[in-house]
Amino acid sequence: MLDVRRSLARRVSVSFIALASAALAQEAAPAPEDEGLEEIVVTATKRAQDVQDVPIAISALTGDDLVDRNITNTMDLMGALPNLQVTTAYGKTQPNFSLRGISVANEFNSTTASPVGVYVDEVYQSLRASHGGQLFDLERIEVVRGPQGTLFGRNTTGGAVNFFTKKPSLGEATGEVSAGYAN
Repeated sequence: MLDVRRSLARRVSVSFIALASAALAQEAAPAPEDEGLEEIVVTATKRAQDVQDVPIAISALTGDDLVDRNITNTMDLMGALPNLQVTTAYGKTQPNFSLRGISVANEFNSTTASPVGVYVDEVYQSLRASHGGQLFDLERIEVVRGPQGTLFGRNTTGGAVNFFTKKPSLGEATGEVSAGYAN
């Protein structure tokens, strides 16, 4: 009986060695070029990271995404980003942002501070009159959902909407022209 077990153990160990050497002998197939999603770098945690590596609920749109989706003002963001609602009682120039249901609600006072912080190039915009406007020359928009008081300070109970403008390229003369028509 003991000889049968030794013989079986030898066969099994020889089989594992043969499999391991066959696995090592194989050449690695060349990796296909990654043509997946483009990398979007965000600064929601106050440092540059890939949007998929950020451990918080964030959505980002690049400037090209805004053009492709025909988003030209802040009211057009409604439905473009998850959990973001944009309403207004004072016209398109004073939008009320709501994230995850947290907003100014039914306070019809244009000077009431919103619980969703709005930032342009990391500068807090306190008045709702500064929240509305045309969206052009933007590098990206980041929407950070949930309480963000630790990173952004007060008035970010619902989250933060960050607008980042395109940086100028010094030493070069560049510009853009767009035209449209309507009936």
